[in-house]
Amino acid sequence: MAFKNALTDVSICSDALSYIAQGPIVSMNDSGLAARECRRHYSRVVAILLEKYHWGIATKTANLVTRSEASDLKWLYQYDLPEDAAHVVRLAYPVGV
Repeated sequence: MAFKNALTDVSICSDALSYIAQGPIVSMNDSGLAARECRRHYSRVVAILLEKYHWGIATKTANLVTRSEASDLKWLYQYDLPEDAAHVVRLAYPVGV
């Protein structure tokens, strides 16, 4: 029976490096060029991938804040999206409303 290894920033970077025929890194804090480039690009690339697709692991629930100034008079209520929202998957009304 095969088990998946836990994904870490080091394992993800090492896998990416293997695609360009480079050896793996041991730590993101290594002094070599490969680790330095992984540190430089990792957060940005992860953010781009999380925003590009709807991933089940990257979801959260948030209470929306009513917009103070309505920009469109067509709607009775308007809400601001949370700053870290990439895609709205579902809107749910609280129980009892």
